[in-house]
Amino acid sequence: GGKFPKTDVRARRLAREIGTSSFVICPMRASGKIRGVISFVAGAGRDPYSERDLWALQELADRVGLAIHNAALY
Repeated sequence: GGKFPKTDVRARRLAREIGTSSFVICPMRASGKIRGVISFVAGAGRDPYSERDLWALQELADRVGLAIHNAALY
């Protein structure tokens, strides 16, 4: 397995404690670099994220990454 910052470990622990059906961490990418990560949590009782959901969540994360990149230019 990969190494995660302590904050990600805490986020995963919290997700388990509050009861979730899915937990996804997506990189926020722009211009060939990872600008950060964003976490998505689906509450208990919801269906787990589908492949289509994962694609949409990554698309959203990349748009946020691009917005961060563009904001840093100004």
